[in-house]
Amino acid sequence: MDSSANIELVKKLNYAFPAGDSVAVFACYSDTAKVHDNLHVVSIKQNFSDFNSMLAKGLVMKVEKIDAIFETVHYKALPGGITSHVIAWITLSLQKGKKTTTFIMSQDFAINDVKIVEEWYTYDTAGLMNLMK
Repeated sequence: MDSSANIELVKKLNYAFPAGDSVAVFACYSDTAKVHDNLHVVSIKQNFSDFNSMLAKGLVMKVEKIDAIFETVHYKALPGGITSHVIAWITLSLQKGKKTTTFIMSQDFAINDVKIVEEWYTYDTAGLMNLMK
């Protein structure tokens, strides 16, 4: 599917997170959600805290565009009650001072009852590491 409540949830998250809107971000997740950030597993609270630490160091993040987004719906719920996955590719820009880097992030969100229960995202960290030097 290319339009659904779950897709709108992921779009909302992708714009709320860089804006630092913790109320909107936490409303997108179940209480026990896990985040796989380039295979590093953390809670959503830890992930948001890590992001705020980067903001405190002068990093600015912006979603340039959502390149592609779609949903797969499972005919039978998967373990944990997962009823669908939303897959997205987004283009992000990161800026610190006068330096900017842009990269594509792939995302996979496991969703149950219009709440994210687990997410996986991958991206090339080289640009981010260069900005944070």
